[in-house]
Amino acid sequence: MVLPIGEFILFSAALIGWTEQSGYRHRLYGLLLAWIGGSVLEGLFLPSVIWHWNWARLAVMLLFWLWVRRQAHRRFLPLLLTGTALIVQDIFLLNEPGVIAGDQLIFSLAAVLVASLTAGGYWEMLAAVAGAWFFNQLAIGLIYIGTDVINYTEIPDAFAWHFEAAVCSAAALFRATAVKMKKTRTEKTQEEKD
Repeated sequence: MVLPIGEFILFSAALIGWTEQSGYRHRLYGLLLAWIGGSVLEGLFLPSVIWHWNWARLAVMLLFWLWVRRQAHRRFLPLLLTGTALIVQDIFLLNEPGVIAGDQLIFSLAAVLVASLTAGGYWEMLAAVAGAWFFNQLAIGLIYIGTDVINYTEIPDAFAWHFEAAVCSAAALFRATAVKMKKTRTEKTQEEKD
């Protein structure tokens, strides 16, 4: 992808948290520190290996998954089923690439649908999406080690990184809108009662 959507979302969320002085700004700063730490690791280890592991993205994915996992109540089943949907995607794309136009987008949307249907709420869905994509990218890297495929594979896949960032941001926007609408409705009903 030409436009780094995931990085743009990460840095703009950190700037918004900094300007609003919100309670989540420390978590956003943590994501930025994970990004910087991963970039340092990438600079240290990447020249010595032949494949491309984007350590900064992997660090952000792991840290984000660990944070949302703490908030989630149902942790295992949504992660397992979403991960299974992503494994089916990888097997299909490896064996039959290009059969369906937009196959990576279709399978990614199916994985998000599986995560939202099996999760009990917002945090469970985010934990399933983030965790499944993180472990899926690591599994791809570990499965392909020793083959020529790993030489041409970027871990995490640029599409997976940008799609995960967009899905998590869209889910956060929908949740923030729903919470704000609920708050205004309760304020209006409270005013009507007074």
